[in-house]
Amino acid sequence: MDKQTAIKQLLDGVITLDRLDERFRDDKDVVLAAVEADGNAFRFASERLKGDFETVFDAVNLDGMAIRYATDELKNDPDIVKNAMDNNPLALSAAGENMDKNEDVVIDLIQKGKLKFSGADKSLRKNRKVVLAAVNVDGENLYFADDSLKNDYEIAISAVKQHSHSYTWASDNLKNDKAFSLEAVGLDSKLISSVPYELLDDVEFMSEAVRIDGLTLKWAGYNVYGNENVILAAIKQNPAALFCARDFFQIRQGLFEKSAGNTRRLFEICLGRAEKRRGVYALCHGA
Repeated sequence: MDKQTAIKQLLDGVITLDRLDERFRDDKDVVLAAVEADGNAFRFASERLKGDFETVFDAVNLDGMAIRYATDELKNDPDIVKNAMDNNPLALSAAGENMDKNEDVVIDLIQKGKLKFSGADKSLRKNRKVVLAAVNVDGENLYFADDSLKNDYEIAISAVKQHSHSYTWASDNLKNDKAFSLEAVGLDSKLISSVPYELLDDVEFMSEAVRIDGLTLKWAGYNVYGNENVILAAIKQNPAALFCARDFFQIRQGLFEKSAGNTRRLFEICLGRAEKRRGVYALCHGA
């Protein structure tokens, strides 16, 4: 039997690799034809081919589980493992002993959607490189990260960029950080409802928050409500923010005079309604 006949019969299922002569089991083309027909056929390849990088790389590309018959050295080769996993995610179980902990392999699999971070080896939850890659794929992966990395600014804000709800999983220390929470609110102003009260009651923080979205004034703390600068900044960004100000009917003439354009018109409408409803217009212009 010649080589081409052997290949044809293997592909047609007429014969299997274990029934062929040793010279065919040591021929890369014949072996790959056998693997294409049946991935388990790689077990009958010569030891030389089981240790040959190119042959194993091509074999696992045809059937990822063929990696189980490769030499131990190639079972621990990241490129071989990645290629096998691209074909069959279950191939990781047949790879080298520590391949499920190899950061480059795991990152590649997570980025390709072949492996969920929640299913990766738990030791990697403390690996900054792996966690950063994971949250850049899905922000909610921050939930599975080690607590020490939930306190990492870059990792946490990357998670929020991918999924704003991930702000919830950031450490309390980070959420109390003005810069971090402001950047998060800048990404999604609705997150203001999850910001710690200490920041909501901080004039400096809320002054910046209302410049991002005037309606965040709704969540301002007690000490901020009476701050005219914060209120003006809020209604400048969004005139409708006036309705978020507590006791806005008691805003004095000075604040009214500082408003302009559409904002001033909104004041006039609000004050006009107040006069009709409760006769408090005089209070708004009182001494």
